[in-house]
Amino acid sequence: MKSIIIQCALLFSATSVFANGPTIAIAPVQTDKSIPTAIAEEYDAKVRQIAAKSTQVVSKKKTGSALSKSGVSADCMTDKCGAGLAKAADARFALFTKVVNDDDIYKVSMTLYDAALKKRAGQSEEECELCAAREVNGTLAATFKSFSKAIAVPAPKVKEPKKTTGSGIQVRVTSEPKGAAVQVGGVKKGKTPVTFTVKPGTYTLTISKPGFLSVNRKISALSKKVNLKVKLKADPNSPLLAMTPAAVKPSTSKLDKNPKVEDISPKAKPETTAVNAPSVGSAYNGLALGMVLGGVALSGVGTWLVLLDGEVTCSDGRGRRECPYVYNTNGLGLLAFGLGTAAIGAGTALFIEDYVRMNRVGNQINVGAAPTDGGAFFQLSGQF
Repeated sequence: MKSIIIQCALLFSATSVFANGPTIAIAPVQTDKSIPTAIAEEYDAKVRQIAAKSTQVVSKKKTGSALSKSGVSADCMTDKCGAGLAKAADARFALFTKVVNDDDIYKVSMTLYDAALKKRAGQSEEECELCAAREVNGTLAATFKSFSKAIAVPAPKVKEPKKTTGSGIQVRVTSEPKGAAVQVGGVKKGKTPVTFTVKPGTYTLTISKPGFLSVNRKISALSKKVNLKVKLKADPNSPLLAMTPAAVKPSTSKLDKNPKVEDISPKAKPETTAVNAPSVGSAYNGLALGMVLGGVALSGVGTWLVLLDGEVTCSDGRGRRECPYVYNTNGLGLLAFGLGTAAIGAGTALFIEDYVRMNRVGNQINVGAAPTDGGAFFQLSGQF
């Protein structure tokens, strides 16, 4: 009974040490094209499982966000990339792993960066000759084991700056639009939205932005936080407004106060003027031809993908499967075939529309006018 209690205590203490171990952000394992994606995912899970025995592993979701936030690529193994990933993931260590297969000789490379010491903690390489893909897990464990001493090194203690217990009052200034400069007694405090502290008292704030009228506001920062919101007005005399194109006033033609009236005989015949409408030209030939040819190509690709569905991805050359993966391209093939058919139909419709436009008869309009006893009449005739 006593030995059982001692073993439980040792197990609990070991678990506590591991749970309180340093944090580590592990980038996704990078592999070459000869290693299937499913195997690469197994390598990634294995590395995280191995590291979890001695460290606190940052979750995959948080690591992915940290990679995106820091702009670090998973296949980058430099100290700069390690520092960026560790900082973005709020972890002490950053680990990068790469597995390459060269004629059944698997080579595992790992790089560990220590953000606490601001340097590379180690770089290790191991090989597994004539191994199967899943036999590389042992090589991964051996490679990571070489970092045991580096991980066990305690992080240096960082002296926290002494907090000042001043009686400052917090002031927050926001403006519409944003980006306005804020000054207090001629001292710049930043651009809106901005938050700063001042000693208790009354102050005059100046808020300014190019293209807008400056604003002065008095505040009383005595005991509570001050929130100031300012809406800036555009400066009509600003050089920025001079760049805006001026409105163009419509020109008004002056009417002749004494128009000349020609003598028109009551028996004058109406004058008729023929106005021919412009001919309609080709507009869709190029677009229609491109859509038809593209539709034919897309339909062909879709047909090929449908026929390819269900075929094995690899074999031993004699029609027997060598791996359990098959092509699953039926859905993509049907989509491509449907889009291609739609493109052919649309192109054909444009050809028909273009033909109708080209063969349309030009319209002719006749306009005539003649005087009458009571005034005049206006005549409009033609083909529409």
